Amino acid sequence: MDVKSFQEKLARMVSVAKEQGNQISLTQIGEFMGEDQLDEGQLEKVLVYFKSLNISCEGEQSSQKEEEEEADIVKADPLSAEEEQYLREYEKSLEGVASAGQEEFRKLCQAMDRGEEQAAGRIAELFLPRVIQIATGLHRKDYFLGDMIQEGNMALMAALQAWHPEGDPERWLEKQVRQGLLETLRMKEQQNYQDEALVEKVRKLEAAVRELSEEGEKKFSLEELAVLLDMDVDEIRDVLRLTGDDQ
Repeated sequence: MDVKSFQEKLARMVSVAKEQGNQISLTQIGEFMGEDQLDEGQLEKVLVYFKSLNISCEGEQSSQKEEEEEADIVKADPLSAEEEQYLREYEKSLEGVASAGQEEFRKLCQAMDRGEEQAAGRIAELFLPRVIQIATGLHRKDYFLGDMIQEGNMALMAALQAWHPEGDPERWLEKQVRQGLLETLRMKEQQNYQDEALVEKVRKLEAAVRELSEEGEKKFSLEELAVLLDMDVDEIRDVLRLTGDDQ
């Protein structure tokens, strides 16, 4: 397909999309292209172009990797009264931030592509409300929303510093923030599991020592306790040190 033919078909698609309220479907794109069907990479570029014109595409599919990431997300926990108050105050603090249209955002992204890092500050400013939405959508009851938002902001800043968007920059930034928050949640859940395991070991050791003490005056060595409780000697020593019973 020659460039002129492609440009003509693209122009007709844009015209039809405008007539349909800035919407077009994948089926219509296929019909416009006829025999000159787009491969996956070409279609991705066309969809990015449409998005820059505020044209949405019905039937647009997420990549398999994105679908797998979405599968990891469970229903968000409700906010506490304290978190709702925090959210109101935080959103109020952002009311002074000037909004931007698709054209300004596109130019900012182009500036970043050229290495003009000063554009990162404005992009971060514009993206703060989206960070709030993502953090709220991933909220966990044992993780204060304000801390999640700050983690999301850190993930946003890291993405802007790296800046190598794949496809649509807006979707790429959203993906980076979501991935950063999901990784933080996984780490926190792992830490909670380790903390709970340690508490259980303390309870187990205290109960065993109490039971053995009641049965007689005999004192058991760390090695003997390790055998009785199926724990390592170092584990028992660490637990006793935490409880203050390592005398």
